[in-house]
Amino acid sequence: CLDGVKNKATYDKPLRLSDYKNIQEFKDARSKKPLLPGTVREAYEALAKDHKFLTETGIFSDDYIMRRVEKKLEEEEELLNEYGKNHVYGVDEINAWELKRYINV
Repeated sequence: CLDGVKNKATYDKPLRLSDYKNIQEFKDARSKKPLLPGTVREAYEALAKDHKFLTETGIFSDDYIMRRVEKKLEEEEELLNEYGKNHVYGVDEINAWELKRYINV
């Protein structure tokens, strides 16, 4: 957010299916727009590639960001190993995992 303000980011209007003649035109237009990360892993991988905005102020170092990313990816892998990669996670399951992981319940 602050990076967008500082760099005067502009955003296109949202894509609406009603603005296109058919679904294929809509899909083609959508495929040309960058999307938000679809998973926690994708979000942390994106942060690892682009975190200059967090280090410019001197509050966070590159080393800190990369160690944090590595740790979070390890935690995600533990979660996936425990529940299975194809499992749909519910809030209660993740909370139970977090309690077990962080509080040793």
